[in-house]
Amino acid sequence: MIDHNQYVSEESNTSNVPKTMCLAISYVNQFFKSLDIDVIFIGVEIWAGQKLLLINSIKALLGVFCKWKNGDFRTRLPHDLALIFVKKAYGVDLGLTDVGTIYNMRLNCGVIGFIQEKLYDFAFILSLEIDHSLGMLHDDKTYKCGNQGVVEDGEDCDCGSLNLCAKDPCCQSNCTLSPGATWALGLCCKDYMIMPSGDVCRERENECGLPEWRDGNTNQCPEGSIYVQCNISDILCGSVQCENVTETSLLSDHSSVHWTHPDGVTCWGTDYHTGMTIPHIGAMIDGTECGKEHICIQRKYVHMSYMPRTYTPKTCNMNGVCNNRHHCHCDHEWNPPKDGVEGFG
Repeated sequence: MIDHNQYVSEESNTSNVPKTMCLAISYVNQFFKSLDIDVIFIGVEIWAGQKLLLINSIKALLGVFCKWKNGDFRTRLPHDLALIFVKKAYGVDLGLTDVGTIYNMRLNCGVIGFIQEKLYDFAFILSLEIDHSLGMLHDDKTYKCGNQGVVEDGEDCDCGSLNLCAKDPCCQSNCTLSPGATWALGLCCKDYMIMPSGDVCRERENECGLPEWRDGNTNQCPEGSIYVQCNISDILCGSVQCENVTETSLLSDHSSVHWTHPDGVTCWGTDYHTGMTIPHIGAMIDGTECGKEHICIQRKYVHMSYMPRTYTPKTCNMNGVCNNRHHCHCDHEWNPPKDGVEGFG
């Protein structure tokens, strides 16, 4: 809910308010990303007229708002958490929700004082109040072992309470590893030991990503590597696209023809199977002119006077690709740095 004063501060523009809320929620989702929590903005009610008296006590206002939202609003718009954003300062209290009430339909409500000039700061306060509704409390000022399973500085692990630690074969109640255990958690651990190198610890996340391999030394996957993104100008040096095609030939070696229809233009090109060793017959050949004093080299649009000094698939012995760090990203069963020796990837 957007109270009347907040609505007026948005120049009484009903289009600005949802836009502001959507931007704020996008920031909140960035904060919650590491927790694998998605916050979904399902609706907004704008109060062109004031429906509630803005009491000087934020705690009293929370009670009044919860009582109001448990009326017809509760059935009008199903929700997990209802918040009212008010254009009013409440001293050190920037917002208020009751802890752990998101599953309580009578108490899943909160008040946020929208007085911040920067939207990012408002979104931070909003995320804190959502935290509270989920049952999260503020972090302690000092580190301590057994802090709800949170591994802090100086700890090898943290199994939580004494009862939980008694069931944990890896971590002891003093936050150190049990004898024989080398690690407690991580994508590269199994049975509390660091796994040997050679297996995939994280599959590629999208078409631009690369799979990551365990190195046998740490419990974590390497930082994500990606294919190098092409510049817009490099489009001229990609796959050949043809217009006005009236006839296609039968291609050999599993090569095939495909067509696309961007912006009303029909384009024809050849398909390329990345898993095969045959060359891409539709790729632009190195040295092809593609503009005034420019040529294509390794699918890049470069000036004739420039010869790029970058890794190529041949540099990686055709057993890997050059990633964004200019390193050979090895295929399975080949070892760095140049993928010329069999190994674990």
